[in-house]
Amino acid sequence: LEMAYRSNPDSIAETLDRVTKTMLGQIDNLTQIANEFSNFAKMPRAKNSAFIINDLISEVFNLFLLGDGKDVDMHIEMPREKYTVFADRNQLVSVFNNLLKNATEAIPSDRQGKIMVSLYQDANMVGVRVSDNGVGIPKDKREKVFVPNFTTKSSGTGLGLAISKNIVESVKGEIYFRTIVGEGTDFHVRLPIVPVETFEEVS
Repeated sequence: LEMAYRSNPDSIAETLDRVTKTMLGQIDNLTQIANEFSNFAKMPRAKNSAFIINDLISEVFNLFLLGDGKDVDMHIEMPREKYTVFADRNQLVSVFNNLLKNATEAIPSDRQGKIMVSLYQDANMVGVRVSDNGVGIPKDKREKVFVPNFTTKSSGTGLGLAISKNIVESVKGEIYFRTIVGEGTDFHVRLPIVPVETFEEVS
């Protein structure tokens, strides 16, 4: 800054603004990294409860649509039937937010992004599918997707999907993906459906 001021005093405001923004961006990135490592190392005890997964997915979708998803063609398919699950609601919100964020970041800047969120029943499980038309996951990286610290991004820690896997599997669910390089990826989260009578008991 001192050198910039000496060489061109009139440009100091512009330089200061640029440096400040860069520093703030780095601070945000370091904060995110610290938070992710903290979350992974010490997952809080789950506060499980029975709730309708349809409502949670709609809420997450609509909020994301107003933020990171505003520049993407986003669609949602929701069945009329309501499905009840038993899990930590806030933790599942973080799981689906992470999947949506990953979906948007997988879409190249020269392509009109498309994301589809759909809910479906598979036997005694309810599934949530998050599909994107991004670049897909290369074959040599697929086995590492849920490994802590693995990431294909230029920034981040690679803990988001590892944490999500822990959350989903802690309630006897599963998370997996199908991908085609150059065409996109589908992430699936499947959770056990809680019978209505069980829902009435736990609520």
